[in-house]
Order: sequence, then C-alpha cells, then structure tokens
Amino acid sequence: MHEIEAVKIPDADAIKVLRTEINCTQAKCAKMAQVSLITWKQWESAARKPSKPSWGIFLLAIDQHPDFVIVRRAVNA
Repeated sequence: MHEIEAVKIPDADAIKVLRTEINCTQAKCAKMAQVSLITWKQWESAARKPSKPSWGIFLLAIDQHPDFVIVRRAVNA
C-alpha cells in the first residue's frame, strides 16, 4: 500500500481560497472529496482538519494531487 506522504493538509483559509479559485460550491467540493457538506464547512471554518485520504481524493478530483493523476480507461465499443 502506498503511503500518501506528499499530500499537505492546508489550513481553513487555504481551503476556502482553493475552492474559490476553482469556482466551486462547497457542496460540489464536498462531493468530490467524498465527505458530507457539513464536514466540508467544518474544514473551511477550522472546526476540523481534512484527513490525508479525503484531501488526497479531492486533489485528485481537481487534478492538483502532487503525485497522482486520474486516467480514464478506454472503453471497448
């Protein structure tokens, strides 16, 4: 199993700035991170920090993960 060490957990302000930069709603970002909207709001309010796996999933979804990218498999027609 690969340890996700390169993923750095940002502070609440940086999370909100990133969401704004990618022009995304809190609800859509929460869905991409595979967390509830309440959890996402807690991340942005500094009530809670994202876990590395959740933040890594989000970074993959927005193509900003430091180590990995998502590649779609070719579909046989």
